[in-house]
Amino acid sequence: MGQPGLNRRQLLTVVGGLAVAGSFGFAALGTGADALASTARTRVRYWNLFSGGDGYNMIAMLDAFRKAHPDIDVKDSTLQWGNPFYTKLAMAAACNRAPDLGVMHMGRVTGFAPGRLLDAWDVGLLAKYGVRRQDYNPTLWKRGVIDGKLYALPLDIHVQLCFYRKDVLKKAGLLGADDRIVPVTSTDDWFGVLKEAQKATKKGLQTLGIHANDQNFMWWFFVAFYTQLGGTWFDDARAEVTFDTGKATQVLEFLRKHVTDGYSSAGAADAEQFINGAPFTWEGATSVTGPYTDSTGKPMLDGGGDLFLASHGRCIGPGGESTFRTHGETWLAYHYYDATDDGTPKLGLNELGWKDDWPELR
Repeated sequence: MGQPGLNRRQLLTVVGGLAVAGSFGFAALGTGADALASTARTRVRYWNLFSGGDGYNMIAMLDAFRKAHPDIDVKDSTLQWGNPFYTKLAMAAACNRAPDLGVMHMGRVTGFAPGRLLDAWDVGLLAKYGVRRQDYNPTLWKRGVIDGKLYALPLDIHVQLCFYRKDVLKKAGLLGADDRIVPVTSTDDWFGVLKEAQKATKKGLQTLGIHANDQNFMWWFFVAFYTQLGGTWFDDARAEVTFDTGKATQVLEFLRKHVTDGYSSAGAADAEQFINGAPFTWEGATSVTGPYTDSTGKPMLDGGGDLFLASHGRCIGPGGESTFRTHGETWLAYHYYDATDDGTPKLGLNELGWKDDWPELR
């Protein structure tokens, strides 16, 4: 993943505010106290929850925006994502200390807007600056509309793909004549593939990274598989619940089987295990079609991949990476076990830089 430009998501000024056209949702928070000491004509406080690759992208976008608009002072803050972020966002808005702009999952908008924690966007003003309804997926745009008013702009949407390593699958006899994975048309086929792949997997590695203890991945998977079975939530009038417990149980048993049969390990570093030889992993992606390559240009399907941070010296098993920016510098935060202190968990910090459009530790 190289350092992006601004061609995919454009930042633009909207009456001293910041709008991103581009599905996450961008929401205008209720008027908050201005905590910035700046001589800029316009000052904007912006909260987001982007880390990892998304964090790199957002930092690049903000840097480019500041360079193009020196008269606008943007104070961005990256917070821990999930419930802590939303709790702080709600409390800040309720106490009239909210940021001017914030990022939230579109599914959260309905909970914030009725409580008057969000300000509605001026659709006419957005159109003046090139942000138009017709340029968005209609379904995504509609999810930001509550009681006829637009409260969130779709920003970012990502698919979840199951990646596989050709080198491991070839060893397991699971590649077809077209050099792709053999056809999988049922759950029995799928678990048969996992069983054979497990035999060809290096000792100490799981067969499939499925983020078994991740609260976000799990409900994404549940919704996807439940709806694939024809499961519904409400009737057409949205008046009666139509949730099918039989289909829901079928999905939960399917997901559970990956762990109970030993193919997935709860708490494993899925992406890192995949890079080190695990045959399958589910990960987010920005394009369904790819191509996906490492920094040398080697396709991920052919065993490509970059090991960004490995055990070194007293630092054992680093993981849980996130990024933050302060005083014009970008830092990587992670946890590790200290080999010189009886394996005590500790926090690691390294400054991040870029080399040939790829992140590197300094």
